[in-house]
Amino acid sequence: MTAPRKKILVIDDDDGVVELFQEMLSPHYDVRVHSNGLEFPRLMIEFQPDLVILDVMMPWVNGYDICRSIKSNPAWKHTPVLFTSNRKRPEDINLGISRGANGYITKPFSMIEIRLKIKTLLKEPTDGAFGPL
Repeated sequence: MTAPRKKILVIDDDDGVVELFQEMLSPHYDVRVHSNGLEFPRLMIEFQPDLVILDVMMPWVNGYDICRSIKSNPAWKHTPVLFTSNRKRPEDINLGISRGANGYITKPFSMIEIRLKIKTLLKEPTDGAFGPL
């Protein structure tokens, strides 16, 4: 019997980024993608992700506020949050970490960097289980 696949929720308003994550992660994880950050409470309840990947800048709500909401909710506070963002200034990264993010990777990002960070946050071995990088 195999263990259930870990669940990753990706919230990003860039269709290209969402497609990339879907394509890259679906063979290994149960992935749900969404472009509207306002849907995150429903998605957290219904999907119960093991990891959330967030864009910082989105219409209607920003990733910093979503992260703060996740980390302040007792049911979700242990869910790792990884930011991916075009915002590269140290103060942007520090703000993400101060809101509770477990990682912050700037765009454009390396597939290897993303894969290794996900495996680290999900406490999985980084022994090449993703196949060739």
